[in-house]
Amino acid sequence: MLQLEKFSAWVTIDGKETPEHNVEISDDGTEATCWIASQVNKPFEVHWRAEPNHTATAGDVRVDGKNTSGQVVHPSMYMSQDASVKGVPISLTQIRPLMFSATELTDDDSYLNVGVSPELGSIVLEINNVDVTDAPPRHELRDTQFESKVHERSKKLGAHSARLGEPEYKVSKYVSIRRYGRVALFTFRYRPLDILQAQSIVPPPNSSKRKADHTPDEEETDAPVDKKPTIPEVIELDDDGNEDIESELKALQARMELLKAKQVKKERSEPSAKRVKREHKPVLIQGEIIDLT
Repeated sequence: MLQLEKFSAWVTIDGKETPEHNVEISDDGTEATCWIASQVNKPFEVHWRAEPNHTATAGDVRVDGKNTSGQVVHPSMYMSQDASVKGVPISLTQIRPLMFSATELTDDDSYLNVGVSPELGSIVLEINNVDVTDAPPRHELRDTQFESKVHERSKKLGAHSARLGEPEYKVSKYVSIRRYGRVALFTFRYRPLDILQAQSIVPPPNSSKRKADHTPDEEETDAPVDKKPTIPEVIELDDDGNEDIESELKALQARMELLKAKQVKKERSEPSAKRVKREHKPVLIQGEIIDLT
């Protein structure tokens, strides 16, 4: 969720809130920008929340530079209010939902001279202060030619773009407003997940597992620690005689002597009662048990 002082916004894909990456907030605190991972053929919605405010506001959503729809949030001094846009109205009772799709490419050179919106690959929510007027509302329907066709050599190639899904039932209500000042701007730039990972915007999936991938010797355990001397590391000898075998054997012998000295010191430091107890254990002689107590 992108958070500004009086407004917050987020995008859901297939009904689930999608995480934002590389969030940036403008110095004046009125603009927020991030990256999200698009999912082809999945519907998406734009949501926002207005904190308690004495002024009416309206949120307008543009996708790939094209107007979709908007919603008015009326003044409320005591509670926050949520609003959302999920598609483009095609009648008073139907909308076509917004969906991600693969960008349609063409080799038709006539498209080289066709201007491509700088907002291609972006979802923009612009919030303005508004006055609700008494003028009769206009039932203005948006352009349903939403798909973006891009020349394959275009520098604005983004792999994914938006399209409109099949019509759904949804009643649209219209009011007349007058906008008089922008108060917030949210921009969600979208790309396929693999592109975001390749650009290091999203960490690769195995990065979170690396810290958990330990060898058995590195794993923490609550089991008792073995106090026995550790076995010295194996010394590999070169069959070609390149290693100084005699010096290695001397080093190994010195290591063994040191371990023996540590073992003797350990036995001497043990309580004498423990040694007496060991001497009173039954002794096995030629299959017979003789009790010495």
